Amino acid sequence: MAGDVLLELLRRVQGEIPGVPAERWAAIEAALRADYGGDEHYISRRSKAALLERLEAASAEDVGLTVAELAARLQISVRHARRLKRLQGR
Repeated sequence: MAGDVLLELLRRVQGEIPGVPAERWAAIEAALRADYGGDEHYISRRSKAALLERLEAASAEDVGLTVAELAARLQISVRHARRLKRLQGR
């Protein structure tokens, strides 16, 4: 994401949480800029352990899921889903 990453992240969160007044979002943005503005921040990708837990939960919910369906549910590539399943010992 080029440009103002904070605005992009806030817009994504806003899309997931309807009904929050614009003034609250402006206050959240102002507070984040006051506390963290001017610095670069690292947002790590999902940990492998967390993905393995989600894979286990998805597999338990629907035993008949294909690897492609699991990958879609976890929002990862099919190749990565296969790697995780191998790690899981399946």
